[in-house]
Amino acid sequence: MNPQEHDNSITLSCHRRRGDSRRQTPLDNQAEASWQCPVCNTLSSGMFCPVCGYRQETTLRQKAVPREPRRTPSGITLVLAVSAALVLVLLVFVCIGVFFSSPSHKKVPLSQTDLPSYYSSGASSETSIPETPPAQPEAPVVSTVSLPAIAGKIAWVEPMLSSVAVLYTDGTVGVCGDEALAEKTASWRNVIQIWCTADGIVGLQENGEAVSTFLDLSEWQDVRDICVSYDWAAGITEQGTVLTAGNWDYPEDPAQWTQIRSLLLCQDCLYGVREDGSVVGAGYPSQTVLEWQNVQELYDFYQGQGAILTDGSVVSSFDEPAKGLRGSTKLIHQDGVTFGLSEDGTLLTGTGKLYHNGNLYIDNAFVPDATSIDLSQYRNIQDIFDGGYAVSLLILNRDGTVDTINSWTEFDLSSWAQIITVCAPMVDLEPRIYGLRSDGSVVVAAGVWESRQMDNYQDWNLRALFCGDGGVVGVTVDGKLVGDGTYAYISSR
Repeated sequence: MNPQEHDNSITLSCHRRRGDSRRQTPLDNQAEASWQCPVCNTLSSGMFCPVCGYRQETTLRQKAVPREPRRTPSGITLVLAVSAALVLVLLVFVCIGVFFSSPSHKKVPLSQTDLPSYYSSGASSETSIPETPPAQPEAPVVSTVSLPAIAGKIAWVEPMLSSVAVLYTDGTVGVCGDEALAEKTASWRNVIQIWCTADGIVGLQENGEAVSTFLDLSEWQDVRDICVSYDWAAGITEQGTVLTAGNWDYPEDPAQWTQIRSLLLCQDCLYGVREDGSVVGAGYPSQTVLEWQNVQELYDFYQGQGAILTDGSVVSSFDEPAKGLRGSTKLIHQDGVTFGLSEDGTLLTGTGKLYHNGNLYIDNAFVPDATSIDLSQYRNIQDIFDGGYAVSLLILNRDGTVDTINSWTEFDLSSWAQIITVCAPMVDLEPRIYGLRSDGSVVVAAGVWESRQMDNYQDWNLRALFCGDGGVVGVTVDGKLVGDGTYAYISSR
């Protein structure tokens, strides 16, 4: 065929690939045709001239695709369609009627009292809706306990390393000298007893729960007594079991104990006294102590322990006689001698004797040049106290006078009278003995080798005196605190 005589239209044929299942399109029906380039007269079969690159303008002639005849819907189909449309319209009208007939959309006339106050108040019709009021804070827990008062609102005082914890009669706790501790105890309520370490406080609440400034005691319940170490605490429940908290580094677990009546926390162990008087221990307890039976009260001494048994006899972990201590109601061990106080006010020792060798008092005669001391002169005693660094033993007599035993300093206490309590701290590396008189005044004797009287405490007017590490704290008759030594800053408050 001559390309000049062609009608400039190219008939396209279908070249469908084998296995191609896609629907045919007009582009699939393209067919190639020969044509003569009008520029260079070159015969070509493609879209472009292979010589000059001229592009052939083509007109795609698509094969006519036969169409299916238009089907006219039957009568049944028309009836169903019309019925469905009518049902839909009916449902729409029913929904609209139900919506507008509900009570929440009826217009009900309101009286003036039915309107909110911000619509009815004021003459102006333009009122602003008030902001949502802020949420009210929860009411603080109020203490309901009422503890006996020493003076004013003070129920008890615990001197710490440099600060002072105060338990008030309403069950709250305050701290002087440590703002961080004061903030931690500010929320405590219904506290009935406190225990202190060098820089921490534990409190027992009226409901048997416990609080602490340095331990998590949130799970403690039904607690009736607590003992505290610097980073550890144990509590006895009403059921006689033991609760623990803190860094307990020993393999034994006191939480397995039962029927516990009392606890004694020592330097490297914890003892528990059962209801039957037997003793259990955890940590590094003395095997001698664990063998004791019928224990009524257990004592911790320096490098040892002692106990008063239910029959009145006394046992000790020291290699020393204890027969002479029978009948003691209180024990103190100092400088190798265990002293006891009988119910009738007599001073007792393990051997029933006491010897004096220079400044040393002993209860045996194995020290050369020892002089026997007549214990009968120490009768009619009100109480005995640990003398600390000043003396081995402080003796408060029932007539208000004070005696000392094993005193390296010759304290002159002959003028002391009407004394109701004594204590002996070390203040500024100097041993001191403080005595509280029944009239509220305080007398102080101090000295390393020679005693001197200090007269600047006569106007304290105290109700109670508490001994701490490095000083004393007093409660005045009007419920204030005064201090000396480490706690002298309290007096200026």
